[in-house]
Amino acid sequence: MRLLPAALFLLLAVAAGFIPRVVDMREQMAAKAESQATDADLEMQFQSDLLDRSGDVQDRIDAKNPYAPADALALLEFAASADLSWRSLPDHTPEAFALLEQAIDGKVLDPNMLVPGPTIDVPPVTLTVAFYDKWIRPGSPQAIRKHDWDVLQILVAKGADLSSPSAAPVRADLARTVILGGGQFLSLK
Repeated sequence: MRLLPAALFLLLAVAAGFIPRVVDMREQMAAKAESQATDADLEMQFQSDLLDRSGDVQDRIDAKNPYAPADALALLEFAASADLSWRSLPDHTPEAFALLEQAIDGKVLDPNMLVPGPTIDVPPVTLTVAFYDKWIRPGSPQAIRKHDWDVLQILVAKGADLSSPSAAPVRADLARTVILGGGQFLSLK
């Protein structure tokens, strides 16, 4: 009879040691499943956006209907953000950059279109300068996202006019040496 309470106590002690592990394992499995579902949703949303934007670019080319400045800037930002590898998802920059080049070559996105300033007293700048000011200049020269730099390179290669005074910082950064860093950033020297 005395052995039964001792055995029962021992069994409960051992079980109490394993219960937190079982609970932790279940929580980890649930978090992993949630993360995978979030990643799948992100990939599906990106694929849907890419398909929509591809159709929009082609429709605009067919109709000879150029992008408005805000929409053009949004397309540049979409292309620069197409690398989902930071979430262990595919890098879609080749498709997004091809779409950007298609829009430029189809004459519906002009690197030199004027983008209004944020306030009425700020003069308009070209799309290239507006993109640079928003996404590259804040981190320059120490921390620039590689794909932002790639988008700038595409705009320059496709005829961006950098002769205006507002483009002076762009010209200065383009004259610097690119230092590739680890991950998604580069710096300029």
